Amino acid sequence: EVGVFFSAGFGLATFLSQIPGGILADKLGRKKTMVFSISPLPLLSVLFLFTDDYLVVLLIYIAFTGLWSATWPASTAYITEISPSSRRGIMVGVRLTAVRLGFTVGPLIGGFLWDNFDVPTIFYVLSILMASSLLASLLLKE
Repeated sequence: EVGVFFSAGFGLATFLSQIPGGILADKLGRKKTMVFSISPLPLLSVLFLFTDDYLVVLLIYIAFTGLWSATWPASTAYITEISPSSRRGIMVGVRLTAVRLGFTVGPLIGGFLWDNFDVPTIFYVLSILMASSLLASLLLKE
């Protein structure tokens, strides 16, 4: 079940959201796509607390990761547009490194929270982080 959960929840959702996220970024604009995709995430983070049904948790996780990863094409395009042409490569490299840093440090922080706090606290922290991401995306210039 764990393998299916992460393959469908992260792998499949990410796989299926990248091209639509890029299309939205081209049609709606980079900022609007990021705001649209991030907006439901604070609520989705808390919804995990209201079910213990595997399928419902999986569907929430698929929606969460699909929406989050739909921001990736928009954010990469945004970075290339605001960066000087002579520095675009390094700026995209910094962005991708920051993403990988999150994938590296995030599970460590999650493990610490899991070991030291109750389960609701973890999802409330996630919700706060997603709300912070939404606020940051609202501050971007289009």
